[in-house]
Amino acid sequence: MDLYGVIGYPIKHSLSPVLHNWAFQRVGYKDKIYLAWEVRPENLMDFLNHLHLFQVKGLSVTIPHKQDLLLFAQKISPLAKDIGAANTLVWKESEWFADNTDLYGFITPLQNLNLSFQNALILGAGGASLAVIYGLKSLNLKKIYISNRTFATAQKLAKRFDLIPVEWERRHSLRPELLINTTPLGMKGNFEHNSPWENSFQGIKVVYDLIYNPKETLLLQAAKDSGCLTISGLDMFVHQAQKQFELFTGQIFPTQEALSALYQHLK
Repeated sequence: MDLYGVIGYPIKHSLSPVLHNWAFQRVGYKDKIYLAWEVRPENLMDFLNHLHLFQVKGLSVTIPHKQDLLLFAQKISPLAKDIGAANTLVWKESEWFADNTDLYGFITPLQNLNLSFQNALILGAGGASLAVIYGLKSLNLKKIYISNRTFATAQKLAKRFDLIPVEWERRHSLRPELLINTTPLGMKGNFEHNSPWENSFQGIKVVYDLIYNPKETLLLQAAKDSGCLTISGLDMFVHQAQKQFELFTGQIFPTQEALSALYQHLK
């Protein structure tokens, strides 16, 4: 039995086991299984160094391990190096290979809207924001703002990627065409009843929330009620997982069937 899984902290909200185990069955694999492991940051390297004992073949990696994963992998894709974070670890040719499928997952639903944007505001400056920044830079927006509770972290990313840092307390003074949440605010669990945006949506065309559980966060509900187009983190999640599954197996699962399976699970 080939063993795969997802690691993060916290991890109870993760739909990765549901999706990947569905995909294994859909494609016809009977010798693969996918689990979830909650790994605290201080235990990450110890956990990774023992993967061989359980014959793990691949990992999905989520908050807060995406940047630290690069310290472990023996080989890193050029994309993961450029972004500075990886969300996928695969045992490949007798070494651990780290890659990033978040960029593909983020940009694909956005491109499917066939809209153009002049500016965007990113909420949050953690590991999840890196693929978003990289994706937005590829769209050649005139201005990309970034706001974070810890302003110094936003300033650091702003300097590195030529963004405009905004203090968290002043984020509502902006009216970006595209608003993107990369914070955990709204995530099922302790943050479910929080929103990173508590102001008018006037002037905002699209609101994109990277959170996928619940499917519609308080942020997306309020944005939809205000007439904005919305993109759920579930769309990004399925697209990044599709690329991840391809790295794991060389196979691709159908996107719409995967979304339908997850909708049924969430119901």
